[in-house]
Amino acid sequence: MKKNVVFFTARDLSNVGGGERMLSIIANKLSDYYNITILTPYTSTCYYELNNNVCLVSMGLDFQIKSFKRKIQYFKIINSLRHWKKSNSYDFFITSSSMAFLLMSFISWKRDSRLYAWMHLSYYHPKPMIIRWLEKYFYKKFNIISINSMDVDVYEKFAASVTLIPNPLPFTSDKKAELIQKRLISVGRLEKGKRFDLLIELCSNIFRKVPEWTLDIYGQDDGEKATLERRIVENGMNGRIRILDPVSDIKSEYLKSSIFVTTTKVESFSLVLLEASECGLPCVAFDVPSGPRDIIDNDYNGYLVTEGDLVGFEEKLVSLLTSDSLRATLGANAVKKAKAFDENSIIKQWKELLG
Repeated sequence: MKKNVVFFTARDLSNVGGGERMLSIIANKLSDYYNITILTPYTSTCYYELNNNVCLVSMGLDFQIKSFKRKIQYFKIINSLRHWKKSNSYDFFITSSSMAFLLMSFISWKRDSRLYAWMHLSYYHPKPMIIRWLEKYFYKKFNIISINSMDVDVYEKFAASVTLIPNPLPFTSDKKAELIQKRLISVGRLEKGKRFDLLIELCSNIFRKVPEWTLDIYGQDDGEKATLERRIVENGMNGRIRILDPVSDIKSEYLKSSIFVTTTKVESFSLVLLEASECGLPCVAFDVPSGPRDIIDNDYNGYLVTEGDLVGFEEKLVSLLTSDSLRATLGANAVKKAKAFDENSIIKQWKELLG
């Protein structure tokens, strides 16, 4: 008989994001071996396709855009979650967002070996002190699933157990980027933590020295798009730096690019770095907590630049822009690195965990 595995998320599944994407991928793959339920507070449909044998259960609430209304709504979610937990049986209950972890903590006062927290957000992500304190207190109730090696060292100090399971490669690509297009690409939500404003400044400086290159940024607007577009105009980079909406076929955009670049401040894993690597793109990022160092091996498949070293970032990026052979070497190594995150090997780790 198949085991019953529940994934609980407190995020709106209609979002275009790495956590939502990974939840759909893992749920779909595990549904061949387990009875998979995704429990969500909200009625919105999932942006990413779910298999027919994945059961999506909604608590019937509408997602509140305004922060204070959403916080009030959490009390309803806790009550609904308590009722659902009493009325349903399961072998594993896995929270799949930071807020889901906190909400479940408030109704799980006893240690339960079936209770897991799949941590998509980096431990080092900025949070209010009270939230940080509560999380540290609640870790002891959970078995933690960490997606990067840096966070494991922290969770082991507090949690009942910790398992490292990286995110899998979301897609494979037989075709690789030719690396001859004079185009940089970056992908991520248009939010302050991604520091696209810094990326625009850095690339503006570089493009004044290195002609013909362009930067395309793909991302869902989380409040920063207008500011970023103004910054592009102020730097005289209209047409050379563009802000574009998310696309369903992002792979084709990687393949039309030659370098992936990101200036994010905190990144739990960075699926986009992994996707770009699979397409053969050398990557440039700051060495920030927690995930980039698991994907980029400095001087092998890209560059990890010391956080805050803006001059060093520009120098590394210029070296790639001006050398076809360097891009080719690092791009070939990026493809090799991506193989370590093969979907089959990651699903095997999940099956070993769930038994």
